[in-house]
Amino acid sequence: MTFLHKLARRLARIRRVLAVAVAATIACELPVADPLGAAARLLLSPKASTLRAGQVTQFYAVGLGASGDTVAYTARWKATGGSIVDTGTNGGRHYVSYRSPDQAGRYQVISQSATSSLVDSAVVDVVAVPVAAVVVSPSSASFTPGQTLQFGASPQDSSGASLTGRVVTWGSGNTAVATVNGTGVVTGVANGSATITATSEGRSGTAAVTVTQTAAPVASVSVTPASPSVAIGQTVQLVATPRDAGGTALAGRVVTWTSSNPAVALVGGSGLVTGVAAGSTTITATSEGKSGAATVTVTQPVASVTVAPASASVTAGQTVQLTATPRDASGNALTGRLVMWGSNNPSVATVSGTGMVTAVTGGTALITATSEGKSGSSTVTVPPPPVASVSVSPSAPSVPAGQTIQLAATLRDAGGNVLTGRVVTWASGNTAAATVSGSGLVSTVAAGSAAITATSEGRTGTSAVTVTAPAPPGSAWPNEPPGFVKVTETAFNSCPAYTSGVNSDGWSCAGDATQTIVADPAAPVSPSNVFQEAYPQGFVAGSSPGWFSNGFGPNPGGWSDHYVGYYFMYSNPYSNQAVGTKQWYPYNPTADYFVLFNNASEIQIDIQSPAATGGTYNLYANVNNPKITLGVWHRFELYFKRSSSPSTADGIIRWWIDGALCGNYTNIQWPNSGFDEARFDPTWGGVGGSVAFDSWWRLDHVRVSRP
Repeated sequence: MTFLHKLARRLARIRRVLAVAVAATIACELPVADPLGAAARLLLSPKASTLRAGQVTQFYAVGLGASGDTVAYTARWKATGGSIVDTGTNGGRHYVSYRSPDQAGRYQVISQSATSSLVDSAVVDVVAVPVAAVVVSPSSASFTPGQTLQFGASPQDSSGASLTGRVVTWGSGNTAVATVNGTGVVTGVANGSATITATSEGRSGTAAVTVTQTAAPVASVSVTPASPSVAIGQTVQLVATPRDAGGTALAGRVVTWTSSNPAVALVGGSGLVTGVAAGSTTITATSEGKSGAATVTVTQPVASVTVAPASASVTAGQTVQLTATPRDASGNALTGRLVMWGSNNPSVATVSGTGMVTAVTGGTALITATSEGKSGSSTVTVPPPPVASVSVSPSAPSVPAGQTIQLAATLRDAGGNVLTGRVVTWASGNTAAATVSGSGLVSTVAAGSAAITATSEGRTGTSAVTVTAPAPPGSAWPNEPPGFVKVTETAFNSCPAYTSGVNSDGWSCAGDATQTIVADPAAPVSPSNVFQEAYPQGFVAGSSPGWFSNGFGPNPGGWSDHYVGYYFMYSNPYSNQAVGTKQWYPYNPTADYFVLFNNASEIQIDIQSPAATGGTYNLYANVNNPKITLGVWHRFELYFKRSSSPSTADGIIRWWIDGALCGNYTNIQWPNSGFDEARFDPTWGGVGGSVAFDSWWRLDHVRVSRP
């Protein structure tokens, strides 16, 4: 049976009793003792409420026995927020008035039995009262620029009650007239109107602000520049500034201009002064009865500019001061004029804004001074630096008698810079051994030595030329060093396969059918048979048809210092590549060099060595550089002397073409090792490309010798 149903039945019995008893003595329900005893639980109502901050509502609590009937109990009340006022008990119900706190949040109202642990609670959600309107005070105000005024904002609820603790933001609808800070302080900026707005929780209020200022009278007028100069026929702009009594510039005021002497200078309504005749005049600017003035001096215009000295010679690194004098049409010097300086050749000489000229390097520069569109100039000559040293290369060549060698002289200044275009004279200290031409070409006469001297501007450099004895008449190897003995020498009458043996001098062939012995009656040393390597059209770059080699067999191995001579010829035409074609290639596992016929129809030496030089490098002809003629036999000779140690650059490589010394290098670094094999390995080209048309090269007779 529900509580409400029991309560209804109880009330019905009470009414029947009251109808019989004294009905007027009580007007409300009385609690009935539970037949089972004390209260079993408490019931607090309502269980959940939502209130605005500060709102008042009623709660009541009733004690219920085990059977659900109302039971009397002594109530105690408390709340986690807000306040409670006990308003009494009626019919077993305990009533309180509850006022919610100002702080929004969730709170509890609690009823507890004073004599037992029975307790019940209700939840109260307190919400803030929303802002319905914002009132700004004062609602309007007028003040002057620079003045400040404090405004206030009052957020209100829908009933008009003020709400505290709400965030208010401020803004100005026209910050050019008035600004407002975050606390509502408004500052006047300039004449005009602005709306000041205060906003809280999406609701706004406004105040109208008017900023006005009474125009200050002109107290003074200043004119700038105060003392200008202007040439006849030229103009200068003056500016007038009206000011108030505090010195503040006033804008928008009317200014009139006058000249005390219009025959000297005229002035327009904007303050533009025009020079008329030489002299001075006072130009006055007036505004609201106040005046300011400038004294204008009218000068003769610049008709010419003279620069002194008119010419100057300055050593590189030195300076000279030039002076410019502006003059009028009568030649009179004019002072106080602006002069601009410039150089037409700054690489030779530069000039500062004051006319100071600094010489840079040899040559001529025109220094110009300009004033009021007129110019004058001075010619500055910087002589070339003198020769400080002369060096001659090669510095110590060795040349057989009857041969020539080209020497080169390098001239330098005191700073070590190379000088060109200077006269060099050549002389030989021993014409019986060698003579020298005016271009430095030395012709050897007889064995001996000669100091070849190059002289320029009193400075000299020399080359110590050693002339060796000529080769015996009819010798095929004129540049073989005296005392060298044969390691191998062969005529190419046969070429046994590499796997089947060697010829009488230890040579064998390793390659395909393009490597053959062919007849050539014109062979210069051992006709009629010669060795030929063929490159058919399409032959792939970076490969060789084969090689012709000699491992020396019983001959001493590890040979280092050596001489090699052979005759070669290339087909005409010959298909070459930029990388070139190899010829002679003595082999060593750690270091080697090879002779290369390059695409410029020249012979060069490429060295591949891990010595102190750091790897591969190329040697080009540095004495004579003859071109290789296709279809013609040429003699090639080479002398190699390794360096005294791997870290010492004193090794030698020299080579000759048809008896002419081409390359002479005396600074070679080389590992302390010799060669294991003599080889002709005619690799064609580098990576990429192929032979454009059938080509070949031939080899006639080879000699290798050593000390």
